[in-house]
Amino acid sequence: MEALAFREFNEEFFTKRADRIAEIYRHIESIRYSDFDIQITGPEYGWLDIHVILDGKEAFLFEPSDVYPPFPQLRSWLDDMLHFYDVPSKAFIVDCESYHTIFSYDYIGSVETEDSYEPTAFIQIGDDYSEDESRKMIQFIAPIRHFVGCFYLKLRDYMLMNRHIFSSHWDHPGGDDFDIRKLMRSFVSKSIEEELRRMNSHTGDLGHWPLIQIK
Repeated sequence: MEALAFREFNEEFFTKRADRIAEIYRHIESIRYSDFDIQITGPEYGWLDIHVILDGKEAFLFEPSDVYPPFPQLRSWLDDMLHFYDVPSKAFIVDCESYHTIFSYDYIGSVETEDSYEPTAFIQIGDDYSEDESRKMIQFIAPIRHFVGCFYLKLRDYMLMNRHIFSSHWDHPGGDDFDIRKLMRSFVSKSIEEELRRMNSHTGDLGHWPLIQIK
């Protein structure tokens, strides 16, 4: 029964994705960016809460667990989004133990802004658990460099600044003693950070986010 429910949700997710992308291309000249942000709390008892904020309001809650840590997948997804010419579309699924969360993006082109042309993505996030239909699936349009920079850098820095919480409430896969370096290695990406620096070089936006090395 659970497999059937997930398959039905999966079909609904990608149907809505296709419908929305078709609509975007019909109105590409008048698309509106969503103001994207994330807030992170935890982890507590093996779950991390990542609150997705759109236009100042919480729109979605992503709750990865230490049983199926999503950081390598998430890193790969964000990295591919930055290299949109090579990987213009990608989706992946996170097992959150009792339900699944799906992330997808589609590169829709470079949108003219006041200052430049912004490589832009249509992003969709959903899960097969939420009873609140308005929070079950979210769709929004965002500049790629802002979305990836916000998601990646905030999560990276949160891990570093809250290593004491992770050491108490997040187990490393395989049952090893917790080591923040192992956790960070699963997410930190030189490729992402170098590409963000390149994309932001004309603005200096990353001046207070230095590259870090996990040895």
